[in-house]
Amino acid sequence: MFQHGKRKLAVSILALVSLIGSTQSAYAALTIGAFAVTSDGAYTVTGAVGSAFSMADTTTTGAITMGAGTTTGGIAIGGNNMTTGALTLGGTGMTTGGTTIYGGTGSTGITLTPGTDGTTLIGKSDGTGIITIGSSSGTQSVLIGNGAGASTVSIGNATTAGSAVNIAQGANASANTVSIASGAAGANSTVNILNGVPTAGTLTANILSGIAAIAGTGVVNIGNSDRVTTIAIGNVAPDAARTTTIAGGNSVVVDTINIGTGNTTAADGKTIHIGDGTPSGSGTNLVIIGSVADVASATLIQGGNAAGAITLAPQTTGTIVIGATAGTGAITLGSSTAAQTVNVGTGNGSAVTQVVEIGGGTSATSGGKTVNIANGIPGASTTNTVNIANVIPAGTHTVAIGTAGTTTGTVGITIGSSGAANHTTFIKGGNVNIAGSEAVRIQTAAAGGIAIGTSTQTGTITL
Repeated sequence: MFQHGKRKLAVSILALVSLIGSTQSAYAALTIGAFAVTSDGAYTVTGAVGSAFSMADTTTTGAITMGAGTTTGGIAIGGNNMTTGALTLGGTGMTTGGTTIYGGTGSTGITLTPGTDGTTLIGKSDGTGIITIGSSSGTQSVLIGNGAGASTVSIGNATTAGSAVNIAQGANASANTVSIASGAAGANSTVNILNGVPTAGTLTANILSGIAAIAGTGVVNIGNSDRVTTIAIGNVAPDAARTTTIAGGNSVVVDTINIGTGNTTAADGKTIHIGDGTPSGSGTNLVIIGSVADVASATLIQGGNAAGAITLAPQTTGTIVIGATAGTGAITLGSSTAAQTVNVGTGNGSAVTQVVEIGGGTSATSGGKTVNIANGIPGASTTNTVNIANVIPAGTHTVAIGTAGTTTGTVGITIGSSGAANHTTFIKGGNVNIAGSEAVRIQTAAAGGIAIGTSTQTGTITL
């Protein structure tokens, strides 16, 4: 009974003192010695308007506890009446001491909520310590700028000293997934990477370009969507010389580069342009396909079944060269085992002269030219037919064989075969009967001889 009365007396005294302190001069000081106060109801301590109110404001090493026994009630520091006043937890004199804020398990366990246009600042302007947001060893989501409004999220965006920004940089023991603007898009999305305007230095963007891996594989997918309509790589006129390299590293394994290899069901479904722009001024295009290294490399150019399936078409005065100047390999035009026509110089000219030259080069010293036409061995019941100027002309056919021999060199012409078989050599002429322009003329130099038949001839010679 006495203890209960004592407690009520102490509360009454403290309440009275507090009341006196709140109604008297703003400069009054109230000091209360060590004691414990327990209230049966709400307890309010109010300072005078405009006065400073301090609790545990002297140097102490003891602990200061507020609301340690609270269970379901709330603890408020500051309130809705604060306008320009500042609320400070901790101080700049702290060294190894820490400021710990615990929260509950709900969706608002810890909430930092400034005014609508207020700024939330975490970290000192000249701080060198680590700021960690989300350090759980369990499964956790860290959401930044995740509200429904139009957010601007900047990371390392104000420094001029250079920033190191790492995302999913740890050596992972399980799969990492880093998604950037990968949600279902309901409007335009633009992702800019290293897209600033440089005023100095070099911009370098590395994608899957780390050091040689010990194990595992890498896959780079760019534009692998059926809704992508334009993929541009280096598609701007450069200010300086530029090199674009695709699979250019030295390889000890097989590199396969596929360009336009998918199957299409549309006409002209795959149109591939390589260096077909129109240079201006002194500009030129140089396109190199394949290698001339002395190894068993192969360059295969394929076409379909259309007319001109494979076309080599230079500009009007351009030349086409097939074969190396010092080449020793065979050059084959037409190697089909089926019925096929190989056309050389078959264009229809108009008021022009076309020249088809075969074996026309000059052998400087030894060697020479051997030109074989229909020189394969016909099989049984087959026929090789060689036609030279063998159509009815509307103008004039002139066929010259070995006519350029003069006083140097030797010209030898053999027509037909003298083998003991049913060979036939037929030389025809027209109906011209003018001296010097006969239909058939056999003519030698002034001292040349003409022989018809041989010394061992047994067949009939008819003149």
